[in-house]
Amino acid sequence: MPKQRITKDMVVEAAFRLARQGGMDAVRVKAIAQELGCSVQPIYGYCENMEGLRREVTARAGAFLRDYLHSRIDPDDPFRSTGLAYAGFAREEPHLYRLYFLRQREGLHSFDDIYQAEADPRIAETIARQRNIPPEAAQTLHRHMMIYSTGLSFMLSVLGSDADPEQTAAQLEEAQNAFARFCAPEEEKQCEKQA
Repeated sequence: MPKQRITKDMVVEAAFRLARQGGMDAVRVKAIAQELGCSVQPIYGYCENMEGLRREVTARAGAFLRDYLHSRIDPDDPFRSTGLAYAGFAREEPHLYRLYFLRQREGLHSFDDIYQAEADPRIAETIARQRNIPPEAAQTLHRHMMIYSTGLSFMLSVLGSDADPEQTAAQLEEAQNAFARFCAPEEEKQCEKQA
């Protein structure tokens, strides 16, 4: 029986599986070789350095996250369902959550930079339309919820599957209501000051 040819994609997928189970610290050449049932030689052939492999695993985690979110976001209620989807991802995939979200982003220096780079602008548009508020207030509300849900999701990544999904939904609902009151149209000037 001929030996299986190890490809770069196989190495990245094996590294991704290890990261999913134990975080980036679990991604080691020997562990990848064991996962693939081969010697370390083919792994070294594709991994001139571990930093490049880590970037590939992070990109793979980003693709996994996008698929996860896409399957859980309700197009009729993207604001609420996005927060719940991120929270679910943190609870169900804690290692991938930390790997993807708790990493340095080059060229981003403020909350607004992160919001512009990572938020879906269609959500703010939907918020503005559904709540009948100006686009700037909708963006402020969305940014506040993004910051809050990131913190909540980090806590869920620590708690893992033990976290209560109903309590998570209640926390998000309370925060959304509080931020929505803060960004109500009659307080638009206050929102602009806080943006």
